[in-house]
Amino acid sequence: MARWILSSYGGPKRVNHAAVAMGDNIYSFGGYTATEVGPQNDFIDIHVLNTFTYRWELLPTFPSESGKKPRSSTISASHPETPSTSQSTQIQRRRTRSLSTSASSHPLAQIRNSNPPLYDLEGIEHNLEENQANSNNTSILEEDNEMDVTQATDTFTVYQQILSDIDHNLENDNDENATFDISSVYSENSQEGEEDEDEDMDLIEEEEERIFVHIDGIGDLDLPNNVDRDRLEKLKQHPEIPFKLYGHTVVSYKGFFYLWGGRSDAYGCRQTLHRYNPATNLWSIVTTFGQCPARDGHTAIVWDDYMFIFGGYEEREQRFSQETYSFHFPTNTWSKLKTFGKPPQYRDFHTACVLDGRMYVFGGRSDESGQTHTNHDLYDDKLHFLDLKSMEWNVVKPSNNDQPCGRRSHTMWTFKGFVYLFGGYNSISNVHFNDLWRFDPTTNSWIEQKVLGKGPSPRRRQCNVMIGNRLFLFGGTTPHPRRSALEDLGDLYVLDFSPTLSSLCLEAVLKLGLKQQAKNVLPEILNRELHYMSTPNQLSRASFLSLMYMRG
Repeated sequence: MARWILSSYGGPKRVNHAAVAMGDNIYSFGGYTATEVGPQNDFIDIHVLNTFTYRWELLPTFPSESGKKPRSSTISASHPETPSTSQSTQIQRRRTRSLSTSASSHPLAQIRNSNPPLYDLEGIEHNLEENQANSNNTSILEEDNEMDVTQATDTFTVYQQILSDIDHNLENDNDENATFDISSVYSENSQEGEEDEDEDMDLIEEEEERIFVHIDGIGDLDLPNNVDRDRLEKLKQHPEIPFKLYGHTVVSYKGFFYLWGGRSDAYGCRQTLHRYNPATNLWSIVTTFGQCPARDGHTAIVWDDYMFIFGGYEEREQRFSQETYSFHFPTNTWSKLKTFGKPPQYRDFHTACVLDGRMYVFGGRSDESGQTHTNHDLYDDKLHFLDLKSMEWNVVKPSNNDQPCGRRSHTMWTFKGFVYLFGGYNSISNVHFNDLWRFDPTTNSWIEQKVLGKGPSPRRRQCNVMIGNRLFLFGGTTPHPRRSALEDLGDLYVLDFSPTLSSLCLEAVLKLGLKQQAKNVLPEILNRELHYMSTPNQLSRASFLSLMYMRG
């Protein structure tokens, strides 16, 4: 039976961010927080969660301290991002050595009994084979960046990295004296008053002077005349790095992450497809054929060699969307799909997931007027799916009367043949949710899950990622407990679908306040697990190479 086994605080406060896993690490891209100090038009930030130690780190914008820009910032189907022959050979040798230790031999993996793969070996292996096959192509990296690429391959030495991190924290942290004031979750600088996505997302339309700026690889931007020129110049120098976004999507495909869409208050919606290499901390712009209209609040899923985009709010046309677009990774081609049946009504901030060749879509915000945004919200409580082989839309007819109500900004995922749904918000009833539902496609039935343990507060705009048997849920926004306002969250919750006896015992030790007594009795590995379960995050900024050794 599933159980919430961890609640931790002190992580990055983010709303409408996007996250994806690579092996044991979760990468969280962008988003925003109402209490963030400073300009909102800088480069996107990347926070990485070590799921063995439950520790967050903020990656540097550039892969080296110098922040030197690669010679080229674009890739195409015919000229993929590829190391030189010597680099590729060295990476292959390093990979063989560093991956000789299996995940099952990691001590924390043993006691958790989840045994997630240390890395996405299929994707990395494909990446390396692709690099070997294209070794005659000119590398897009400068020769003086060769050391960065070589060092970055040390990412794969996960076993040594995690042990080093554990020992460092156990030696330097004073667990028994650590305290955490839960009230610090609620900042005194929070937004006053309830805000809807339309207030957060829409640019204020004013009559003001505008300027048009061209950025290579991105195109023309229509900007207010008072835009920060220094930061604009920085963006022009590094168009391959996305600027800060929210409402975007990130997917994983064969060892790389692809970021598309989203919006910035300073620069509007994005249409550029960015590719991120987690092994080198380098961004590239993907040269594509065809296009998908810029938007935010859409969904993206990967099936076979395609990414499917559905819905969202299109900035140029100022409309909600109900169209489906596909991106074919091998050819870098966008296509607007011709689908059959009745598609879900126009919407944004819905959720989508893929299971057995079906793209399931639930919830989101619609409008009484249809495509136009008039602040007269509608919420669809039907579960739709697109058969990705026949391209036909269908509506699920539940076999029971119990089902989740319509909502937006919730999360949805799949696990062992089921579809799960958590949280969200309904503006008509002005209710935030923290309910958990499971849909069984074999019986077309919804069942609300009653989960033990300390679960998340009601919230929307959060992220969650599955690794092994565990769901990692973090961030989002919730009603303030003492004021009529929203509060952005920096917490982390772990839902274990197969909790072990050891994890249940450790939970009891913490609940009964027996941590200090247990320290003198339990094996060292269990004390390590207790340490990470009970110590709040202290978000740190790290060089990329420090992440190689999982330094907190």
